[in-house]
Order: sequence, then C-alpha cells, then structure tokens
Amino acid sequence: MLIDNLSRNILKLLQDGLEPVDLAEKLTVGRIVQADIIEILPGGKARIQLQGQTLLARLSQNAVPGQTLTARVEQPFPNPVLKILDLSDPPETSSAVKQGTPAETLTKSDRATISSVQRASAGMRFLTDSDLGEMTLVPGQELRGIVSKVVDGETLSVKLDGKEAAVRVLGPNAFSPGDEILVTVESLAEGYVLTAKSRENVPRTISSAEIKPYLAARQDFGEMAGQLEKAVSDPVLMKDLKIDPSVLEKLRETLRVLLAKETAVPDGGTSIRNKIDRSGINYEAKVKRLLTETPSAENKALLTRDLKGQLLKLGQNVERVLSEEPPSLSGPQTRKAAEFLGQIKQATANIELQQLSNVYAKQENQALQAQIPFALASGGETVKLFVNSRSGKDPEKQGQKKSFTMVFLLDLTALGNVRVDTQADSGRLSVKIGAEKQEVAEFIQTKAPELKSRLREIGFDSELTCCVQKKEAMKVEDGLTRLLVSDASRLVDIKT
Repeated sequence: MLIDNLSRNILKLLQDGLEPVDLAEKLTVGRIVQADIIEILPGGKARIQLQGQTLLARLSQNAVPGQTLTARVEQPFPNPVLKILDLSDPPETSSAVKQGTPAETLTKSDRATISSVQRASAGMRFLTDSDLGEMTLVPGQELRGIVSKVVDGETLSVKLDGKEAAVRVLGPNAFSPGDEILVTVESLAEGYVLTAKSRENVPRTISSAEIKPYLAARQDFGEMAGQLEKAVSDPVLMKDLKIDPSVLEKLRETLRVLLAKETAVPDGGTSIRNKIDRSGINYEAKVKRLLTETPSAENKALLTRDLKGQLLKLGQNVERVLSEEPPSLSGPQTRKAAEFLGQIKQATANIELQQLSNVYAKQENQALQAQIPFALASGGETVKLFVNSRSGKDPEKQGQKKSFTMVFLLDLTALGNVRVDTQADSGRLSVKIGAEKQEVAEFIQTKAPELKSRLREIGFDSELTCCVQKKEAMKVEDGLTRLLVSDASRLVDIKT
C-alpha cells in the first residue's frame, strides 16, 4: 500500500540531496526503528539520525532537537514512510505533559511495542525490582527465548516464556526472527537490563533424542568402577593386549581414588572433590582449558588423571590389537579382549550419559546429579548427590548469595538406606537426616553434636535433625527422567 499524503503521526524520508544508502533494504514493512532529531528546519522538515545515517525527513507534528522518536515502517519504497508511535520528552522538559503521539491514537499493541523498544534503547529506563518481579526474573538468571523481531543493530524483540521483551545484543547482531537466543538478566548501577550474547557464543541446547542412545549404558557408578578395577587387575589379559604399563598404572590409580574407603578424619571434602574431578564428567572442559590457556604441567596432569580420557586411550589400544593382521590373539583371547572392549565402551557411555543428563537438567531447571563411590566398609556403595539452586525467583533474596539444596542418598551396608537433605544458605546449613531404622536414627542423633562441631570448624553454622523415614521417602523425585519420558521425542519408539 502506498502512502502519498502526510497525515498526523507520519514521518516521510526525503531525498533532497541526501541519498539514504541501502536504507530501503533495512526498512522492511512492520519493522520498529528509532531516530534522533538533530535539527528542525523550515517547512515542517527535520534532520534526523536513523540507522547510523543523517537523513532529511518531513514531520507531521511539532518536535525539538534532542527528542527521540519510535516509529513503525509502513512503506519502504520508493520513499520510506513511517508511522510515529512515540516521541520522547524534550531534553529540557521533565513535566508530565509529553509532546508527541496522543495516547488515544495508539493501539494496545503499539503501546506494548513502545515500552519494549524504549527499554532497549540507549536512553531507555532500566528495569526495576518490580519489573523483574512481574516478569518472574532474578539478577544473573539465564533463560532462552525466540527472536520475534530485529529492532535495530543492537536490539531484539524476544519472546520469553510467552512474553515479549526488548533485549540488547552484546557483539555482532547476526540474529534473525525465529532464532533461539540465550538472554541474561544483568544488574547495573542504574538498574537491570536484558542482554544477549552474539550468536556464535550461544551454547547449543541438548534434546532428549540425543540422550536416548546412551540409556542402555546406564550403570551404578561404584559398580562400574569396581568392575573396571577387577578387569585391569588381570595380568594375563593386560599382557595379551600389550597395554602400556604407564597408562595402566594411571588408570589403576584413578580407580583406587574413586573406590577408596572414607576415613574418620575430616578432610574438608577433599576426597569427594578428588573423586568428582577424576570421574570424567569434566573431561571436555579440561581439554578446552589445555588448548586455550597457556600450557601448564597442572592442566596436563588434570587431563591424564581423568577417567574418561584414560578409558578413551585404553579403548583405542584394545581396538588396535583386535584389528591387527595377521591376528596376534587366539580365539579365546580375542573373545576376552572383545568383552573387555565392550566394558570400556559401556563405561565411557555411562560417563557421557551423566554429562549429557546434567547439561539437559541445567537447561530444564532440574537438579544436577553426581554419583560418588563412597566406601565406609568392605564393598563399594554409591552416593547420589542432587544439587539444585534455590536462589530462584524470590524477590527478597535478590542480590544475596545463592542458596542450594543438596540431597544425599546413601545405601550403606551397616546402616541401610540413609537420606540427608541439606539446605546451604549464606554460610548456614539446615540438615535433616532420615533413616529407615529407629536404632540407626537414634545412633545418628547421638553423633549430631560431633557433626555440628566439625561443620563449625569448616565455617558452617548448622541446624540438624534426625528422624525415621519410610522406604519410599528415601527417593528423590527424578524430574529429569520424567522430562525425558514425557518429551515429545520419547525415549522408546514402538511400532505396531
């Protein structure tokens, strides 16, 4: 539709010696843009700054230099025509009387667009605590959204949880409508602002379909480590496979650390940190650190002690021996080597399942899980540790340190099932311990003063209670598994 007449709330770009180079290509119908008024000229004309270019325009209403107008493109060519949606207050004026578009002429959609675009502009008002409360956001939160519209080179209109919001882009704006984007709520001195990283810095999302192939390898971590330790302790098999003694010794050392019995002497969590560090769940992060940072002996050592890296190297060694021509192994040796290779691959896939599951859990706001081999007596048990941030969306906790809920599920030979619910909040712990047997609960209660004393030694005030819980209470609701099963892609496909 062509617009030839100048009606109220219309801005028309003129070409009187000022060619808007490539501007028509950027001004697509419906796009929202902002322009700064630089100079008012006779005859209802004005010099404006738009999309980084100084242009001549004809205004249909009064304005003064220094004002910013928000407009929607109605006609991109042959002469661009825009509808003025809003005109900011004059620089000298702070009164409630505002020149510009009469509010009664704007639609509800126009007013919503103005609010969104103003907040993303250089002269926007920053979001307040009240705004964050209405949007159910907290400072530092990251959330994903879909780009609805590219407002300008630095601003996007993004749909977040069904609501439109203006978002600033940090870096090159290569986004297009329909793109997925990662938005961060940033806290500045003036208030809060929504920002997005440039497209190349947006991490890829994980779908349940990518996790599905790994489920067959799921195994208790302590059981997996125990089986590996037994296999690499077979001297005949290791000799047949020509395993490098140094590689074998490093793997055995890692398994010893993972399966080591806990001592009664408190170590400030060092043994648990060592187990998690060696478990393989941070292998790729260690590789990236080694490649991107200045090479150091520490980074190399961290990588060589990692279980996943050790298993990958061991698997390559076994595959090389099995593929030798002519075969160097007899029939029985080949079968045993193939079984060992299958065990290595299952263990590697089990680690990758935990890695992918935690990425997916974080993406879906579910608790992260760590499996920690934990031996208090002969035999190995596995502790499942669930960690979930509770800073969440409580306005009263904005700006405070994050708090976390941790749940330990212990399946112990002597004590039976024990569940420990711990809430950590600014140096204070609230601990609730549940046991299936009355005598176990009473025993733990007698040890409570000693536990509180040890927690004080490492800097935590604590409140501790112990009770008897039924067996069904010993489980944590597995929100991640529920999400995977209910996902549209499904985990098991059955065709009839």
